[in-house]
Amino acid sequence: MRRHRPEGPDRNQSPGGLPIPRVGPAGMLALVTAAAVAGFLGLPHPLKAAPQPARRVSELKPGTFLYASPELPDAHFSHTVVVIVTYSQDGAMGLIINRPTEIPAVDAVPDLKDSKGTLRPLYFGGPVDPTRILFMLRGGHPPKESLKVVDQVFLSWTRDTLDESLKRDPSGRNIRMYAGYAGWGPGQLDGEINRGDWVLSEADPETIFADDPAKVWQGVYNLMNRIEVRERVPRPVPASLGRRPDR
Repeated sequence: MRRHRPEGPDRNQSPGGLPIPRVGPAGMLALVTAAAVAGFLGLPHPLKAAPQPARRVSELKPGTFLYASPELPDAHFSHTVVVIVTYSQDGAMGLIINRPTEIPAVDAVPDLKDSKGTLRPLYFGGPVDPTRILFMLRGGHPPKESLKVVDQVFLSWTRDTLDESLKRDPSGRNIRMYAGYAGWGPGQLDGEINRGDWVLSEADPETIFADDPAKVWQGVYNLMNRIEVRERVPRPVPASLGRRPDR
């Protein structure tokens, strides 16, 4: 099941084996409540442009978007977009990018100083370890403790990096904080893609840091509908094929 953590480091460790900040007790109840509600109250609005979808496991790699199929039965992932951060024979890890909660990050992460950046919402990153804080940063230079997600976007997990990033970017425009993540064991994600649970697309910084994340999933859903309708509509038979041959 995709909600389980793949085999790997201890639950108290990050993908790089370093401690991950925790959500404070004051923010946990609100986080769980908001995560359960976010994304389920009606369908989001369409995007102006949508990515080209695919369903081939061969295209799966870090830096890939997974768009949940409309038929996906798991409520944790209904109408979600996940960016894959790690993928190997040992499993996969990703973050849901379109589930902002109503919790300001400053209320969930202990000892964060008030700033415009920390007043931005905390995102529900997935159902695995929801008290753990991960964050993505957009910029030209990777932090010391980080993993590259796509060009100019990096995942990090250390408190020092978070504090330094907020100092450099007090507005928080290029920082997204996530509580929890999505994890798959060996072969699990491949099986779900082959079953049709996910549509794949190349990830990009603009979508990860979209001003209105609620619009992201609906864009690919509309595109999928157009493609499926086009494939179902029979093509007209050329007039030359409709004429009876001369005798």
